Amino acid sequence: MTKTASFLFRCALGALAALAVGAVSAQPGAREVPQNLFDDPFEQLSHDLPHCPEPVGPRAPESQRSAVAHNRIERGTTCWLAGRCRLAHSTDYDPGIAQALLPRLKASPALRGTTLWVYFFARNVYLQGCAASPAQVDALAAIAREHPDVFTVVPTVRTGAGQPLPYEAMP
Repeated sequence: MTKTASFLFRCALGALAALAVGAVSAQPGAREVPQNLFDDPFEQLSHDLPHCPEPVGPRAPESQRSAVAHNRIERGTTCWLAGRCRLAHSTDYDPGIAQALLPRLKASPALRGTTLWVYFFARNVYLQGCAASPAQVDALAAIAREHPDVFTVVPTVRTGAGQPLPYEAMP
């Protein structure tokens, strides 16, 4: 099967899955709990600071699965079709990036005095939570940037008491 045929087949399967899920509606008035619909790598790195809300991270309500799936299908395919990327989708890189970076991030002394989570999506690393200082966040972001498959590192971390929360928290 050619790269283009394989890509089109994967897109068709994704679209069918999205349609099937979209046909199932949530109960009216019921609040949906966000879920990690596509099993993106998502992990808590530390828990030293109390009262730091858990981020939603890569989780979304089931009712948004088709919209999220559409976004995911589009990511990275142009690069692959042009022959510049070794994997067909940006999200295909995420498990390997997580496997390489999680031990390094967890071993960093910059984690002391933080409550942080990390998730990996489409070759991007998202650091979320709370830290005592921006220097801690900068040190962890620098570790993540060293991985050759990482496009960007996006830290949304509260660094100081009384600061607003820079990310969406779990309900």
